[in-house]
Amino acid sequence: MLLPFECLAYTIVDGRLLPTWLGEADEPFVAAVLDSVAALAGLSVGEAELVAPGALARVAREAKMPVRVAEALWAIERRRWEARIDAAVDPEALREVVFELAARHPREAAISEAARRFGIAGDLVVGSLFADRKVRRVLVAPDRPPHPRDLVARYNLALAQALVARSMEVEATIAGDASTVARAAKRDGLLVRFDAEGETMRLTLTGPLAIFHDTAKYGRMIARFVPALMAAPSWSLRARVTLGDRSAVLALERDGAIAFASTVPAAPDGRLARRVARALRSAGVRVDLHPEPVRAGSTLVLPDFALEWSAQRVLVDVVPFATPEYLECKLAAAAALGVPMLVCVDARFISVESPAVVPYRGAIDAFSLYAAALRAASGGLRPSPSPSSGLSPSPSSELSSSPSSELSPSPSSGLSSSPSSGLSSSPSSGLSSS
Repeated sequence: MLLPFECLAYTIVDGRLLPTWLGEADEPFVAAVLDSVAALAGLSVGEAELVAPGALARVAREAKMPVRVAEALWAIERRRWEARIDAAVDPEALREVVFELAARHPREAAISEAARRFGIAGDLVVGSLFADRKVRRVLVAPDRPPHPRDLVARYNLALAQALVARSMEVEATIAGDASTVARAAKRDGLLVRFDAEGETMRLTLTGPLAIFHDTAKYGRMIARFVPALMAAPSWSLRARVTLGDRSAVLALERDGAIAFASTVPAAPDGRLARRVARALRSAGVRVDLHPEPVRAGSTLVLPDFALEWSAQRVLVDVVPFATPEYLECKLAAAAALGVPMLVCVDARFISVESPAVVPYRGAIDAFSLYAAALRAASGGLRPSPSPSSGLSPSPSSELSSSPSSELSPSPSSGLSSSPSSGLSSSPSSGLSSS
């Protein structure tokens, strides 16, 4: 969860965005914030929402710090707290009985009868009736509070993530081995271009505010990339950030004075690519799930997987988000490769027509992808005839889709276009593009 705009502390000077970072000297202030919020344990969520702002404002005022910093620290620490249901009996079961009784009896009589049935006191009936509502749940603090130094690092990271998530474009530069960071960007479905310059790799990422669909979702995805970048041995980042009606440049670097929490996210995304690759593999198609990066001039392309035959190989790249400019660059890079590459694109973001594009909605249709791979391997990426045209590949074609072709699916592969095919494009297919 990203920090909300109300918790972002920063200043803008001459077009530069200067976040209010925390350091070692601020640890006493962080400790005071932790002491203040410790008193919220045992209160309901609703009560804490009323009490916390005043308590945090007092701590910030005494330390001569922005209130937003104190509120951000609590927002981050709050993620470690639990909100438990404090009820004598299951609130949902209790409501069912009480509401049924209330339809036939006065309020007090209904409560008394419910108390008798559940074997609890009448006041516990009232207190438990809506105890599962969010604002009524009780806050429970973690067993141990964090060390102020740890919370400082988490705050700086959260602030950086929240600011980058409000960007139009991000440019990151990595010196040395950048493969781990590049893979992290790719698996999360980010709109990223990789350019190699000697021992340095430059990543140009489209920011969330440049996306017209699912902006918040993409913002969370690019925020998740930030810790992966910070885990690199040497890195720098520049982002054009929009805050309200103002815009400024955020600049970060590994060797700066700011303490960041650095970790590569452990849970990869890329579910779309993995799902269709798994379906193709189960149908007998050879799939390389970890293809090596390929170069198109100075641009590196990191495909999601590759489909292979004895003498042929087709790369596949999955693009869940795109802008017209990004898609044009992606297709240009694909055309410059020495091997054919297909680009699976969410149909909402398709702005150009190309035989290299495989559109999808919701899920990638395995049969459509396999058919496109056959066309790509047989003669380059040229438009295929429409199903109604009656045209089919020439029987004399070396890589035709006839049953005898080594590139055609075997009868047992389940990749036929018949309605009974396990990977057909019928509406019942689990991998359909509906």
